Amino acid sequence: PDLGVSVSATDDVLLAKDELLTVLTADVEGDADGLTYRWTRGESDAVLGTERTLAVDLTDLGTTRYFVRVTNAAGLEADGFIDLKVYPSKVYVRQVNPGAMPPFASYATAATNLHEAVAAAENGSEVIVDDGSYRLNSTLRVLNPIPIRSVNGPEKTTIWSSTKFRVIEYSASGCTFSGFTVTNGWVSKAQYDNNGVGGGNVFVSNGATVDNCIIAYGSGERQAGGLGVGVYNATLRNSRIFGHSVKGGVVESAGMSQIIDGVGLCVAGADSVVSNCQITGNALYGAHKNFEASAGVALKAGKVTHCLIAGNVRTDGWEGSQRLMGAGVFQSGGSLVNCTVASNSCGKAGWGGVRQTGGTAKNCIVWSNTVDGETGNATLKACTYTCTTPLASGEGNLDADPKFRRTRRHEWHIPLRSPCAKAGENGYFMGWSEPVPDGIIVIVR
Repeated sequence: PDLGVSVSATDDVLLAKDELLTVLTADVEGDADGLTYRWTRGESDAVLGTERTLAVDLTDLGTTRYFVRVTNAAGLEADGFIDLKVYPSKVYVRQVNPGAMPPFASYATAATNLHEAVAAAENGSEVIVDDGSYRLNSTLRVLNPIPIRSVNGPEKTTIWSSTKFRVIEYSASGCTFSGFTVTNGWVSKAQYDNNGVGGGNVFVSNGATVDNCIIAYGSGERQAGGLGVGVYNATLRNSRIFGHSVKGGVVESAGMSQIIDGVGLCVAGADSVVSNCQITGNALYGAHKNFEASAGVALKAGKVTHCLIAGNVRTDGWEGSQRLMGAGVFQSGGSLVNCTVASNSCGKAGWGGVRQTGGTAKNCIVWSNTVDGETGNATLKACTYTCTTPLASGEGNLDADPKFRRTRRHEWHIPLRSPCAKAGENGYFMGWSEPVPDGIIVIVR
């Protein structure tokens, strides 16, 4: 009778951490009477073991092949093998490194190319990027759970596109991309149509997190959205989004429309959370007659909380259906919580602060926003404990001047004498109170 053998392992892919132990097992088919085993590794003939199982303590990165020869009492032999892969737990990147060598497991052998570093990482490997400016020639797509962080933060580490394409696509579930400046990105209408949120500089989805980033100076095609950041069922936190712009153009035909969902930021998906971010200085130039858009944030679903949305601009424009516009926020769903929407401006029509067609707002200040130079804060259909003028209907709302205290351009704090102080719904934000990060306003009772 024939004799066959297969080899299995408790783990055949491992990360190079403290424990690299796995157990190999030879499974025999056929005449299994009087079996003997002989284990070897690679091209070596040295015998590693003579039992059915072999405990292996791996020391080398890369792929190692283990062989087993099984012999039964009748003298029949069968060979089996298994490849064990060991990936570095940390993959390093440096802007310049003549000694770059896969798998880039140290600073001495660090990659100089982000794409190569991500390709060398296995699920769970962390990519660590040294200071520098990293030019990409194509989108950096991270679909597997690979954390990526810079060494010294976004002021020292920049990732940018060489031409018109999205810079970062991060869908690494449960992982974080942190500490980078991301710039010069581009979003196409096709990308926006595909995911509903765009994401010219950064698109984050699938339960991933983008943290502590500066995301700036991107653009895109007309009828796209999320030129800066697109968030879909993911988290964006502790980041600044500014300097994105697009020219809308003019369409004369009444049957045509243009939708630009958030030049700076577009948020969709019920599980999306944007927190502690500044969305400032984004611009939409020109407009269509039939127009739904925002220069700052488009909120479709999820939550935007503890954010400053200020200084976003939509210029020019038409009367009539242009009033669908909200320069600061266009909200069709989700919740806007503990946010300050201030000093955003529209051209001829629309709302400078918030245009709300769906969703809710709570504990917010919407103030000092303008339309064609005149006060034009918001049209809020569902809000509570929110300060704006004209007074919005809803529990706890007020229309008194919040008396902002501004010591720097993008700081909007309220003093204790402000009528907004202690005027919110306590506990809604789980204990947050002034002082908080620059640019974030919290109303507390």
